[in-house]
Amino acid sequence: MNTSNINNLLEKYLDGISTPEENAMLETWYMRYENKNLVQVADELRIDQLERIRMQMAQHSTRAKTIKLWSRIIGVAAAVAAIVFGVFFFKAPGNPEPGLGATNYTNDIAPGKNTATLTLANGKTIPKRC
Repeated sequence: MNTSNINNLLEKYLDGISTPEENAMLETWYMRYENKNLVQVADELRIDQLERIRMQMAQHSTRAKTIKLWSRIIGVAAAVAAIVFGVFFFKAPGNPEPGLGATNYTNDIAPGKNTATLTLANGKTIPKRC
């Protein structure tokens, strides 16, 4: 067995995911070599673990700085509100021209009388007092 196989078996054994066959292989290797190569393998495992820890620490330290989400949301909402109000005030008419919305009647009845007139088909008008 070479050291890479032994390293893999030891890692699996320490993590608790090794199969019974792998455990048997590891035990036979241990019985065969006892302490001859164990120190070397243990040192290599420690070095690998230290390298993993250093890489994880480097990943955590190089994280991008987080910007608070609420400050961005408020900034975007303020910009949208400014654009909406600007468009509203520029597009809204300032002073409407007189007579555009009003309906002018040509034969409008003047208010203020308490009388009524009845116009017949022949054109004769009959005043009626209420």
